[in-house]
Amino acid sequence: MWMFEGSQFKNGDRVSKMVGNEYDRVTPGAPTPANIQVLAHSPVTCRGKASFADSTWYTVPSGAGVFTAATFGWSPRLLDACPTGPPTTPICKLQKVTENILNAFAEGPAGLKYPSVSNLAKFGIATPRAPSTSSSTTSTTVQR
Repeated sequence: MWMFEGSQFKNGDRVSKMVGNEYDRVTPGAPTPANIQVLAHSPVTCRGKASFADSTWYTVPSGAGVFTAATFGWSPRLLDACPTGPPTTPICKLQKVTENILNAFAEGPAGLKYPSVSNLAKFGIATPRAPSTSSSTTSTTVQR
């Protein structure tokens, strides 16, 4: 995916201590955009139950792009200093992904240049329910 370009991340790479006590995930049965794209699918245990955290990207017809890191553990990793050149540590790789996302938003509209395509089946996630088009209520599902 575009946000991983130049980061040196490969499928299956891990970044330790990323997911903390609060995280987000794609929740089957909850309203979710049909074109949501999982960027990272991280196993977690919450209250003794196996779960997962999902970093995601989705776009909307207006051209807006929506990114969620899915965890508060992402931003503290941006404070470490990285040497110039290709990233070699997991933290420096993560900083490159963040740089790519912020640059895409700055060039705007990121959703037009990088439209999302659902990849939920790849992760064994059932297709979520479509969001309501009603303007009466907007809800967000947070798993803790």
